Amino acid sequence: MAEAPHHQIRRNLAAYFPSFNIGHDAYRWWVLGNIMIGTFMAVLDATIVNVGLPKIMATFGVDINTIEWILTAYLLVFAVILPISGWVADHFGYKRTYFLALFLFTLGSFLCGLAWDENILIFFRVIQGIGAGFLMPVGMAIVMREFPPNKRGIAMGFWSIAAAASVSFGPYIGGYLIDTI
Repeated sequence: MAEAPHHQIRRNLAAYFPSFNIGHDAYRWWVLGNIMIGTFMAVLDATIVNVGLPKIMATFGVDINTIEWILTAYLLVFAVILPISGWVADHFGYKRTYFLALFLFTLGSFLCGLAWDENILIFFRVIQGIGAGFLMPVGMAIVMREFPPNKRGIAMGFWSIAAAASVSFGPYIGGYLIDTI
């Protein structure tokens, strides 16, 4: 039976970088780093758009009552997905669920950049919100499963730094992008 491509890639990387081996002590820190990036992006997306709302309103020629759905749709779907994410991850696997969430989030982000009107942008933000709603709790569960009980506190501390930093940097990054791009 043929080996899955992602297993072959991981095995080839592990040949050159032993810390990519699942049994290696540093492997769990690589996992934590990847999950921190996903968490950072999911939380960042909730705050980065706030600064750009006036520019988006001017670009699409809509009022605040319509444009507020860009924020509301993302956060609403995010909140709806959070409670079911554990069930989905239990039934389909945590790794598979996390990668699907990362794919949906990235796809939604890409499509938001291509949006041609406010309704399509709102729809693409819903796709982003679905991905983000799975990224946060499933990522946290993976960290909890990967680290032994005596190291979970420090791992969750690093994970929460990513979440807290993204709330702080969101408006700054959003403003920078609006001013320069």
